[in-house]
Amino acid sequence: MSLLDVVLLCPPGFEELVGEAAARELLHGVELHRSSGLVRAQTEASVQQLRSWPCATNAFAVIVEVPRSNLEQEVRQLEERLSTAAPPVALPKGTPLVRVHDDGRFVPATNRSALVLAEATQTWHRQQASGTGRSAEVWLIRRSGLRSSFLTIRLSVGKPNVRRGQLRPEVCAALARVESLRGAGLVLDPFAGSGAIGEACLEAGAKSVWLNDLDKSAVRKTGREGVRWTSVDFRKLRLAPGTVDAIVTDPPWGRNWTIRHGAQHLYSDIGFAAKAWLRPGGALVLLTGAPERAVEHLLEAGNLRCEMLSPVLVSGSRARIVRARKGRARRRR
Repeated sequence: MSLLDVVLLCPPGFEELVGEAAARELLHGVELHRSSGLVRAQTEASVQQLRSWPCATNAFAVIVEVPRSNLEQEVRQLEERLSTAAPPVALPKGTPLVRVHDDGRFVPATNRSALVLAEATQTWHRQQASGTGRSAEVWLIRRSGLRSSFLTIRLSVGKPNVRRGQLRPEVCAALARVESLRGAGLVLDPFAGSGAIGEACLEAGAKSVWLNDLDKSAVRKTGREGVRWTSVDFRKLRLAPGTVDAIVTDPPWGRNWTIRHGAQHLYSDIGFAAKAWLRPGGALVLLTGAPERAVEHLLEAGNLRCEMLSPVLVSGSRARIVRARKGRARRRR
């Protein structure tokens, strides 16, 4: 199987999680470099696996790279290198869509350099195309934090649109990999919403998930094996002490929702619940934009050890991923 040079795009702040997941889950995956919202890697994974891999917003196969300079100079170099470049994957027939993605934004198609690149790419594509299917998307990916710019073929087929307030699939997939869930007996999400995080936890290897949300209208019961749904105040959940392997959740932040008695009170209650439900050594994984003091209240109430506090950007809002762990019981002498 041939080695692919790939670029994986992700929400800013998720690069470490995505890079580690790529090295672990993609065949012979090796992370080469990371920048804000981007991971460069090599892998022997199939195109089909890359297309369906859940942790990246988009996955690309690199055609050619050039040193980072300015767009006009890069396009001149790309014109020269394209003449001898072999396609990394089979190219479908049909005129490719050529895009310049510059630090997370698309350059207008009417830009002179973008027009020159489109013409050169289309000429190269006509000479190399051999397959059938939908037209290829060719992206020039530029990042100010990288030494190179990459002309790539988009492998991803796009992810479904989500409703306002819902987490995107790649965010849920990344959250489900903050803590290794392979073989976890029970994972709980007490603020499950539609259940997207719980579904991602199952895909990441959990044997069963318990999904709860106070809003009955948010609950989307799929009947999937290994999923239990409830709709109560999380404080009223009937769980035997020490039976939950991990809690992975996105509770109200106290910024976009009105929380009775305030975020600090809510987060203290989450901490008390985690202390009771988690098995010794179990982990709490939290996506939150709540004030720092609210998270401190949670850790104090739960007597949890904070192992990870990572700033991320979710739907344009600043947030943090927290991983905290319950201590293991001491052996009596």
